[in-house]
Amino acid sequence: MPEKERVALPGRWVSIDPGDRHVGFATWVGERCLAAVELTPDQCVKTIEELIARETLDFIVYEKFALYAWNEKSMAGNEFLTSQLIGVFKYLASRGRVPLAGQFASQHKRIYKMGWFKDMTVADKRQLPWWGHGDHAKDAWVIGQWFKRERGWELS
Repeated sequence: MPEKERVALPGRWVSIDPGDRHVGFATWVGERCLAAVELTPDQCVKTIEELIARETLDFIVYEKFALYAWNEKSMAGNEFLTSQLIGVFKYLASRGRVPLAGQFASQHKRIYKMGWFKDMTVADKRQLPWWGHGDHAKDAWVIGQWFKRERGWELS
């Protein structure tokens, strides 16, 4: 299979794993992840607002939220706070003219099954920017890795 042509990555971007209580938030410069942490939804919104106000945000990548038939009953009465959060940062991005892209979890979670990730030792994983910051931070990092992969960049 021919190698995918590389598409330029944004200069300064974030990848977000939105949630109703915990939000994974990873910051990137080009292909390099600087940090991946867990924030509250309020902290996430404030951070996006600040980055846009300082004109230091070129792109937002996030995990889309979808309601599937198999979990429809368990979501009865839910306020869908995750969807509301996504709406807020879509609005902020629109106002600040920051492009964004969403991807479903089924896309980027494939990384966890790929050899390069499965074969990593704990010592290797401890060197990654999300280590020690929770599962949402790890997912935010994976969302960014998939974004890079889709643009022809190697996973790292």
